[in-house]
Amino acid sequence: VTSVNKKEPDLRVVVYDNRVVPDMYLVDMENYFKTFCKDYNGDGEVVVTIMNCSFETGQSSAEYQQIMQQKLSSIVVTDKEAMLFVTSDTGYEYLQGIVDTPFLKEEGKELSQDFYGSINLFEGIKMPDGLKIYCREIEGTLIENDKTAKESVARAEEFLKDIK
Repeated sequence: VTSVNKKEPDLRVVVYDNRVVPDMYLVDMENYFKTFCKDYNGDGEVVVTIMNCSFETGQSSAEYQQIMQQKLSSIVVTDKEAMLFVTSDTGYEYLQGIVDTPFLKEEGKELSQDFYGSINLFEGIKMPDGLKIYCREIEGTLIENDKTAKESVARAEEFLKDIK
């Protein structure tokens, strides 16, 4: 169910890392990604939605880590439009092991200094470095023939070609 004023996203991006990506930076991330995104759904507005599943290993409570893992699992199982994942090398290794087939395509793209420069940092609250953006692999999965999933992967791959 979508409210009357809320536009459907053109891209849905999942942030998963074992270092916290502060929620206060998500709007800056969405705005940066919007500059490389097209109006794929044709509603006259470019909308990027980011779903944050990050947590700080050793710092976040076990309960919080479990909530983020459950959120990630829910997205993986039910969201056929969330095909882009922002993560680090450690997060990539974890995500590759969550299913029987490779979860992410190998050719991720490192987020540039332009990306990091677009984040309005708050004093003392850092943004994790070394983040990359990957497209989800659907070949060999239960959703490989799903029309929505296939269209979402095509959008994600086009976006990855354009992002700097």
